[in-house]
Amino acid sequence: MGCPLSTIEPFNTLPSEITSELAARSLAIELPAERVLFHQGDPGDCLYIVLEGAVSVYSESEDGGRRQLTLLERGAVFGEMALLTGQPRSASVRTTTDVRLMGIRKTEFDRVVTAHPELVVALARTLSKHLNRVTADLSRAEASEKAYQRLLSEYYAGPQVPLVGRTKAITEVIAEAERLAGCSEPVLIGGAPGTEKRSVAWRIHQAGDKSSGPFVIFDPHQVHLGDASKVESTGGIASELAQDATLFGCPPGIIPSIKSGRMGLLQAADGGTLVIENIDSLQPAVQEKLAGYLETGTFPLADGQRRRSTARIIGLLSKDTGSSRPNLSERLLSEGFSKNRISVPTLARRKKDLALILDALVESLSKRLGKRITGVEQEAYQAVLAYDWPGNVEELDIVVRRAIKLTESEQIRAQDIFVGADEQGGPAVELLKQPEVKSLFLSRYFPSACQLLTGLALSAVVLFTIAGFWSTGTDLALVAVWGIGEPLFLISTLVVARLGCSFCPFGRLSSILSSTGLRRDPPNWLRRRGPYLAALGLGIILWAEVVTGMPHSPGPTVVLILSILLLAALAGLVFKRRTWCRFLCPLGNWVGSLATCSALELRGRTAVCNSDCASHVCYRGEPGQSGCPMFEGPFSLSENTDCILCADCIKVCPNNSPLVNLRLPAQELWKNRRLSAALPAFVPVMVATQLLRLSDHSGLLDPLRSLDASALILAGLTVLLWAGTLALAKGLSMIAARSTEHESTATEVVRPSTWLTSGASLLVGIAPLVVACELAYQFGALLGRGPEALGILDRLAGWDQLSGIVFLPWQVKAVELIVLSAGMGMTLIVERKLPKPRLRTPGIVGSMFLYLLFVGLVLLA
Repeated sequence: MGCPLSTIEPFNTLPSEITSELAARSLAIELPAERVLFHQGDPGDCLYIVLEGAVSVYSESEDGGRRQLTLLERGAVFGEMALLTGQPRSASVRTTTDVRLMGIRKTEFDRVVTAHPELVVALARTLSKHLNRVTADLSRAEASEKAYQRLLSEYYAGPQVPLVGRTKAITEVIAEAERLAGCSEPVLIGGAPGTEKRSVAWRIHQAGDKSSGPFVIFDPHQVHLGDASKVESTGGIASELAQDATLFGCPPGIIPSIKSGRMGLLQAADGGTLVIENIDSLQPAVQEKLAGYLETGTFPLADGQRRRSTARIIGLLSKDTGSSRPNLSERLLSEGFSKNRISVPTLARRKKDLALILDALVESLSKRLGKRITGVEQEAYQAVLAYDWPGNVEELDIVVRRAIKLTESEQIRAQDIFVGADEQGGPAVELLKQPEVKSLFLSRYFPSACQLLTGLALSAVVLFTIAGFWSTGTDLALVAVWGIGEPLFLISTLVVARLGCSFCPFGRLSSILSSTGLRRDPPNWLRRRGPYLAALGLGIILWAEVVTGMPHSPGPTVVLILSILLLAALAGLVFKRRTWCRFLCPLGNWVGSLATCSALELRGRTAVCNSDCASHVCYRGEPGQSGCPMFEGPFSLSENTDCILCADCIKVCPNNSPLVNLRLPAQELWKNRRLSAALPAFVPVMVATQLLRLSDHSGLLDPLRSLDASALILAGLTVLLWAGTLALAKGLSMIAARSTEHESTATEVVRPSTWLTSGASLLVGIAPLVVACELAYQFGALLGRGPEALGILDRLAGWDQLSGIVFLPWQVKAVELIVLSAGMGMTLIVERKLPKPRLRTPGIVGSMFLYLLFVGLVLLA
């Protein structure tokens, strides 16, 4: 075999006897891969020649970072610079594969150079070529580094919320994650949407030997081809190409939209962990290619080259498959994920861990958001514990993140906890797409102009009734309030929800006073018990309406108006915003309950509110605007109860998140998974007072009016009817529970927090019928007393043209029965859609009983 130096530049210019002598005196060096030969700054005492394998030349920064300068393969000479100049090594060298080197000591090198000066010239030429090559390699390395940094900036995930908990369900998961961290095999993690699958992957990464490497997360749903927009991962060649190029990379010229090529995530995650979220959404061809990587540690590029990576793969399934087979290829399951699998439990199985999880989220997110939060108030803990969190930790993360942004304290308070609205609503038409509708809501005169008009109208009513000297004016005022105003106000909820409340002058007065008053936050007890206080107030008002004959009596009417005005003003002087309207107003909360059956709604684009919004100005307000007067925000609206459609959020939202939709009436009753306590509180009160008023109109209460203390007797009857409604709902729910004790049950629509809301699902089910009964009653008042107002106006104007308009009793009853029947039909629809199947039959039985009772009283009236 010839001397190896005889073919290597620049030694091939020397006589053969010299090269043979040098080879005989040289060092024979064999090293494995990933072994450092010398470091930058070491003394230059030897020149090296690569006989087999490859070495990497790189520079080292002060913080320990590495930057590759070039890759040297067979026949390359390195280390000559230090020998020629006498300076320390200018770069470091490590082996990338198993290598065989020849080393020439400085003493031998100096002896040969002294005898053959021409060797210096040849070495200088070789060195120049090396420098040119290093410059070219460095340019490519810089481009590759920039691509690497761009890729990591898009996909690098960084620290996740730590896994915490003491329940058996999560401690077993933590123990398994710790065990799997000790190996480098792939792991498959399953669990319901929103569970802590990312946190489990992070725990494995941090506890393993790749913790110093990158932690990269890739979601097949979020891929694109070059400058193209996101490609849906539901199938097709575009989706496959995008996933393949993102995972494995793409050389230039292969895909036209990726002109300069793309580094793959497997290359970027080399030495670290690559988490593939929704791995079951990978296209079949991509799954096969990934299985090949898991088998060999290499993967092919589109140009036929193969590349090696040491990235560990952790796959996250999109859902908990349980014992069923995941939607993965047979090869990927058998070769890649045959052994190491973890299933993450839902929060429903870990309710005892909620407080610990909340604390961990607050600590982690407050640091990330740069806000000082010292803890969580007890009321906030209770608010979190009272919810079932079907979206799991992901949903809780969104709520806590929002709470940190909203809180005006160093602690998270109950009023800062807003559970987000459901992602899925139902069929709807977006009205704000119509320029005329949007212009109306954005107008500076909306709703202030309407508030002014209603304020003037109520002022006129009070003046006319107080004056008393003008009987015609007093009659007109009473008819305007009870024959036109109240019926139209309540009937309008079917079409425009609680919009009428935004025109209310009492609410406007309370809002104005709140800006100059004590500006206290509503206490937590008021937030919790407000619906029950308002329901009690409504019961008193409707009882007084029957006892005093209020619709025909000016005195009680004025007392009612002035009482509401006084209470609204006092609430405004003490509390922030429209506390009266949100928590205390009997009429407003009554209208809110009726609005659950409306065809109009205001909602927010949940994805926009959760991801694009940083300020939540719709709730917090801005200079000159105090935020939502009802302490709400589009990001959490899932029902009509607490939205008055004042359009403040539409005017201030920078992201155009609020939507005003036309929808199916009563849709929220079966679509919404978390109705407030207002509806279960108001339905029994409305049933009791409706029965009382219909009984009064039918003459059934006439014998009681002749008795002493008739007012107290009627009050007792009202309470009895209210208690009977609750007892009916509770009794039917208990019967259903006993008859189906062996069946598994779904989540309650409303979480019963007290005995008052027991049987709440049944109360929600009959809500459309109860609303319809109220609307039927108001239609009767409008058709019965509306023409009376026209007659009064006719006399005042001296026309004698409108007095003949009269609706016959049978016509009024027909309208009332049609409305009642429509409500019963909607109740049947709601009952069938409620998530507790065991309540459907008793719910329908109870609803039919009430329907027949209402119909009988209407026919008797």
